[in-house]
Amino acid sequence: MLYCYTGVSAGRMYWILKYLGAKDVKLLDGQMKAWRRARKPVTKDVKEFAPTKFTPTVDNSIIATMQYVKDHLEDKNVLLVDVRSKEEYDGQKGKAKRKGHIPGAIHFEYKNVIDNGVVKPKADIEKALNAAGITPDKEIILYCETSARAGIVYLVLKDILGYPKVRVYDGAFYEWAADQSNPVE
Repeated sequence: MLYCYTGVSAGRMYWILKYLGAKDVKLLDGQMKAWRRARKPVTKDVKEFAPTKFTPTVDNSIIATMQYVKDHLEDKNVLLVDVRSKEEYDGQKGKAKRKGHIPGAIHFEYKNVIDNGVVKPKADIEKALNAAGITPDKEIILYCETSARAGIVYLVLKDILGYPKVRVYDGAFYEWAADQSNPVE
């Protein structure tokens, strides 16, 4: 199991493991505080596990390259979703060479799905998604600045809400903005 304070790093690792073909990936929602509140067993004893071999089977259906994003900018069946802060989306903040967002991207901050390291209630997330126009009948391409925040939104859309077609643009806005030929709004 993976856990972290904000859920962002754990979400990124979750998506990476899914991309590599891991079948049984879980997150501890609410970190160890939630585990202890639920009175689950905790021990200081280190448990021994038998080594195992993991052979990656890459799942290209959940990744979007820069070229894939370019090819689908005008596709009405694809929604490009920027999960960064409003200030980053608007070009007021960010570490990328250029500021702003990929043309046509919908703003949906990752904080709409997580609060203090805990996934928000499903009804709250669905309400926020509906307000943003993000629906499961479209293919969703998520991105942020480096794809760290996109992972937690991927987890929620794909595995909690059951959206069938969700990808992460792994190069993210950092890669997009570095290529001067790419448009930025």
